[in-house]
Amino acid sequence: PWALTIACSVGLGFKLLLRYDDLTKCRWDPGFCEVFPNSPAGPYIRFFLSGRKNDQYRGSFLDVAAPLNGRRGLFHALLRGKNHFKKGFVLRTVYNDGTPADPEKFLGHGRFVAFLRAALLSVGFASKDVGLFAAHSLRAGGATAAAVGKLSQHEIAMVSATSSTCWLEWYDRRSLVRRLQLSRSIGC
Repeated sequence: PWALTIACSVGLGFKLLLRYDDLTKCRWDPGFCEVFPNSPAGPYIRFFLSGRKNDQYRGSFLDVAAPLNGRRGLFHALLRGKNHFKKGFVLRTVYNDGTPADPEKFLGHGRFVAFLRAALLSVGFASKDVGLFAAHSLRAGGATAAAVGKLSQHEIAMVSATSSTCWLEWYDRRSLVRRLQLSRSIGC
């Protein structure tokens, strides 16, 4: 289903600060997505990526914890996705003409952006605003939310699987005010 695919894909990309390329590698298959309901650290879902931009030759584990306060959230959407889809890409090709989703094809970049914008419209975003969203919006939004949530640059770099924190200044949308102040201080 379209709604479950968008909830899992967008939620996973935002929560784990994923690049579009990383998101296209996330799969529901056993060995690539495992649920740990009785972990001493609390329930979580783990995705395995066999390679990432900054980690070309090793795999990465991506973990999403269940909220400790009993609230429902992304963990629960992912649990539902795992139980429903069982295999194939998380960001699978979805058709809006009733054709079943293709679990073995991930959604191309252009279609993903259109998919994201359509989802934003369906949840009430103004049509004039959805054009501001693109594939990097999940990573940028997640980085901004992490910074607002008082995570350190080191912690944000750890979640995003980057070795440098320099990119955070660019993605953290709160820094726009500071960048504009710097621009004005330089003169006309």
